[in-house]
Amino acid sequence: MRTELQTELQEIKQLLLLNNKTVLTPDEVSLMYGLSKDYLYHLTSERVIPFHKPNGKKIFFDKEEVENRIPSKKHSKKQRCTI
Repeated sequence: MRTELQTELQEIKQLLLLNNKTVLTPDEVSLMYGLSKDYLYHLTSERVIPFHKPNGKKIFFDKEEVENRIPSKKHSKKQRCTI
């Protein structure tokens, strides 16, 4: 139980640190938005999410561009209307 709490605390710390960054790596985008890296790379190959390759090898993401382009989970489920 203690190990689980430590792991969750570490993840929360990472998310708080990422909140201040403007340029993100694929690992950071996966962590922040709960996406698998495979799905993230799929989104880049389909040109859904813009990315940058400043040195021609590693890819980076602008946080604001990612936030504007990632499909929202909130809109993917139909909401029930209760009267």
